[in-house]
Amino acid sequence: MITVGLPVWHSEEIAWLAMESLCRQQTREEWELIICEEAKYGLGPHFYADYHPRLAKVGCGPITYIEPTTRVPLNRKWIEIVFRADRRSEALILQAADCYSEPERIQRTADLIAEYGWVQQQRGLFYDIGSGKCILYDHAINPFGKTALNMALSMDVARDIQFKDEKWSGVDGWLYKSALKIMPALKTITHDEPRWSKGVDTHGCNNISKSRSQYFARVTPPFRPTSVGLADCVPPDVCDGLQHMRARKAVAV
Repeated sequence: MITVGLPVWHSEEIAWLAMESLCRQQTREEWELIICEEAKYGLGPHFYADYHPRLAKVGCGPITYIEPTTRVPLNRKWIEIVFRADRRSEALILQAADCYSEPERIQRTADLIAEYGWVQQQRGLFYDIGSGKCILYDHAINPFGKTALNMALSMDVARDIQFKDEKWSGVDGWLYKSALKIMPALKTITHDEPRWSKGVDTHGCNNISKSRSQYFARVTPPFRPTSVGLADCVPPDVCDGLQHMRARKAVAV
């Protein structure tokens, strides 16, 4: 059993992207989806429930929807997701609302989590919805980062992480550091393989990493230029959906 955690904040324009990627997972593994979204700022449980027939076909069990009545910090959302996870769960997959995960992500995590406490991906394409520009994140040239992309954490470790100080951003690094405190010998695997080319992270509807726009204007580490385009990484209908978003933003400007 794998738990996919989806914390959501003001993602009414882009949450469809994460849901489409989950509906297209290729997995033999049983998994669950837990969403944490503030009632005042959310799409509501019915939006996600509409995806359940498709999710069930790819191994997803019931969707758990957590609806805080007030805004809560992102690290609190992760703690709440872990608390509500099935006791059989072996891993927590971090899924962002504005990302399209490669189709074997859940199965890859299930295959590795018994040996590794932390699983992540080395490279990933980032697409700017406003400009249509793509850049490549490369963990190998990141001089500061402790984590990469498509992260997953062993539930044996996740269940021992405690909520103390509020964290509204930088939560991936917080989770990693918290895991190291619990398990100093935490085994980590970072992928360096072509699977990164079957998914995309987006910028333009992200409400946390807003400073990322500077990397599209001037590409510097941990990003580098790439000839790979959006159509190379996602299915045609998903590509069309993102390009339609770009067109709508251009009209709005």
